[in-house]
Amino acid sequence: MVMYNGINRIHIQSTRYPGLGFANTNPAGVPNWRVIDCHTEGREAAVGPQYTTKTELLADLDRYARTWGY
Repeated sequence: MVMYNGINRIHIQSTRYPGLGFANTNPAGVPNWRVIDCHTEGREAAVGPQYTTKTELLADLDRYARTWGY
């Protein structure tokens, strides 16, 4: 799945939670990892906290999903 940040193409990676993905939403600069709401194709949205590393996001993913009822 792909979304765009201005002209930058953002590749969304899947998670084990249906409707949630994750991506580096600033691929052209300082990394900014975000959880992505993928419920509506073509209307993907970055949600939740901002993380400086992919490892930090993945370590918090279960908490995020549990908090929001996934």
